[in-house]
Amino acid sequence: MRGRALHFLAWHGIEEMPLIGPLLKEVGTMHSIKESYGISLDKDESRMVLGELEELLRAGELCVIFPEGAIKHWIGRATMKEFKAGAVRLAARAGVPIILVGLTGTRWVVPNIINFHDFGGPDNGFWVPMALPVKVRVKFGTPFEVDPAAADDRAVRDSETSRLRDTIIAIVGSM
Repeated sequence: MRGRALHFLAWHGIEEMPLIGPLLKEVGTMHSIKESYGISLDKDESRMVLGELEELLRAGELCVIFPEGAIKHWIGRATMKEFKAGAVRLAARAGVPIILVGLTGTRWVVPNIINFHDFGGPDNGFWVPMALPVKVRVKFGTPFEVDPAAADDRAVRDSETSRLRDTIIAIVGSM
């Protein structure tokens, strides 16, 4: 990974957050999708962004996607949201493996005093970034080879997405 940029697929609101938004914009590695609670607000734009990421992957670039499709606030360590199928579909279309990463402790790095998702969204809610002395753990798993049929077959994609989720849960559980 040394010397290579990480391209991030993210919710468009990240661009508006202090510090991280301007940094990702400046580096040019932010690829955002307008969405609300996991539902795309502009399907054409989403297809375009995912197409750009597919081309980056085919060219050997690295893309970071959080398959839960949302930040989880105040949810326990053993709890994980359902995964969206986008990461599996993208990897299958680009013909690349998924590098698995288990993370713990990250929800405390920039916690919310009040969870803005429950109070009208980031534009209307109260959000205060706060750094705490926390321990973040990162564990890499073996490359996850996606069934190429997941690119076009919804049943295969759903099965592979479930297998991906189970594998990441096992990684996090072993930390």
